[in-house]
Amino acid sequence: MRPLLTILAATLVLVGLSGCAGPAEPGTPSVHNRPIVEKDGRTLLWAGKTDDGEDEWFDMTGSLIDPSQFQFGIGRDTIASIDAPRFATFDDPRVAAGGITRQTFVLGVSIDGVARAYPEDIMSRHEVVNDEIAGKPYAVIW
Repeated sequence: MRPLLTILAATLVLVGLSGCAGPAEPGTPSVHNRPIVEKDGRTLLWAGKTDDGEDEWFDMTGSLIDPSQFQFGIGRDTIASIDAPRFATFDDPRVAAGGITRQTFVLGVSIDGVARAYPEDIMSRHEVVNDEIAGKPYAVIW
């Protein structure tokens, strides 16, 4: 069972995004056409593209895990993190407009008396929020 955090009026609720990171390279394919290669006696598993657009590889040589057992994902940095979150109090109309109610499942953080709520539906789309309270950086990861 997932915990339900009661959203209090003083809690700041994540309602908008700004500064979202995008894919390292627009149009990055979700699957590489040769995800595992043998090169110079090494077994390499495709890991995505670098910021320069070059293929990046994990060296799986001698691994106890057979690289063919991996499911190949969408590539590095394809899911945008939220790097500059915007918040509102629960009574702000943007909260209700975003479909957030007192029954919404959220991840909650309280630091130095400042409470913030990160709704599950937003976290499911972005997975990471980089935030800070009182100059203390933290990451919310889903």
